[in-house]
Amino acid sequence: AEYMGHLKGLAQDVATLQKKSQDNQRQAQQATGKAERATNIALRLKNEVNEVKQNYQKLQDELEKQPKDVLLRLKNLREEAQNLLDKANSSKRKLEELEKRFGDNEREMTSKTEELQKLEATALGLLQSIQERAIAYATC
Repeated sequence: AEYMGHLKGLAQDVATLQKKSQDNQRQAQQATGKAERATNIALRLKNEVNEVKQNYQKLQDELEKQPKDVLLRLKNLREEAQNLLDKANSSKRKLEELEKRFGDNEREMTSKTEELQKLEATALGLLQSIQERAIAYATC
């Protein structure tokens, strides 16, 4: 009976090992599939990069074959585009500076408004005090 229990335990261990082995095989197959897909993608990308390099070289060769005036126009257009970009960046900086100054002025105006309101309240208090004293003196 003891051997039967031991055999049963061994049978369970064998079944567990078989299941783990099957799981490992399945995972290995999945990993192999993923590796193959990654290899295919890498090859496709390599081919695309080579194609882009070839197209770039063709364009560069075509540019060199162009008459000098086309190249000069292209250079001038590039310079104009850079100048426009510089002006746009300069305008953007000026606008940011104006926005900052506007914000500063707005905060200062708010501060002055609060100060003015306090002074008005003080003046009203003094006026009321003067009126009360004037009435008190008038009734004396």
